[in-house]
Amino acid sequence: MIRPFFESPKRLGSSESRLLLISYHFPPAQTAGALRWEKFSQYAAERGWAMDVVTLHPSSLSMLDVSRLATLPADIRAYGVPDPALWAERLERSVWRGYRRIRPRKEASARSASRPHSLGQAEIRWTPHDVPRGLRRGYYAWLDYARQGQWARAAVDLCLGLSGSQTYATVISCGPPHMAHEAGRRVALATGVPLVMDLRDPWSLVQRLPEGIASPVWLALAARYERRTMARAALVVTNTEPARLALQARYPEARSRIVTVTNGYDEDPQPGSRHGRRFTIAYAGTIYLDRDPRILFRAAARVVRDLALGPSDFRIEFMGDVESVDGVPTLVVAG
Repeated sequence: MIRPFFESPKRLGSSESRLLLISYHFPPAQTAGALRWEKFSQYAAERGWAMDVVTLHPSSLSMLDVSRLATLPADIRAYGVPDPALWAERLERSVWRGYRRIRPRKEASARSASRPHSLGQAEIRWTPHDVPRGLRRGYYAWLDYARQGQWARAAVDLCLGLSGSQTYATVISCGPPHMAHEAGRRVALATGVPLVMDLRDPWSLVQRLPEGIASPVWLALAARYERRTMARAALVVTNTEPARLALQARYPEARSRIVTVTNGYDEDPQPGSRHGRRFTIAYAGTIYLDRDPRILFRAAARVVRDLALGPSDFRIEFMGDVESVDGVPTLVVAG
């Protein structure tokens, strides 16, 4: 018998109408990606649906918040799939450790420090003048999908084991990581139940990729797996209208099956404002990919000049992972 790592109490008189959700991110993970279905599960419960969740096992989480499990509604069972350990990664780490014993790490050069942290789709192409970097990006792009794919295959095995004793009305896949959708496709195909594909972020239409995996290999794999999943999905959910329109343009045959369900927010009462004379703009988040604060800094500089403001009048406060922009310290960029 497959046992969940978490099971919330049943509702009185609860039915056995049950959904199967495959999502790498889910409580007790503290990731932003875990929030969408943590909150959606409340709406499912209100409509009489129970839910089984296949997610990353807590043993693979570096940071977790068990209290988030207590907020889940009744009739939820969560099953965990650990992160895989790929032979290629183990071999790479062994070779790298041996190399570093021979050649100790040097300080990063000015060239590498100024290298962009991400590339837009138009910039992602094979470059004959820098073959080693292209091959390196291609390898890590393949490795990214290999890692995701191994987790997805283990998730499929777990889901099919669960479906042997439990009937599901719908399989829902939520990504990224997007190979959760490939897992959902395979489970839906094996069980004959409808698939709902929930895209928290674009897949093949992603605007930017981290520099390390910004390879045509990644885009080709994305297009391949996305096309297969789109063909199988009974419903495709995006979280923004531009994403829906872009997908409909790419897959006109699936136009009627692509809808938008935006991210929401908690209607908690807002605390009263407490502030002094100084006006503060606060950013709580992460600077990554195309999140570029330079536009904000230029606008702030104009406000400071036009209104003759000083430090006691105006302030921008960054909180979170905001130390650098494309490898350049944020304070340097702001200056």
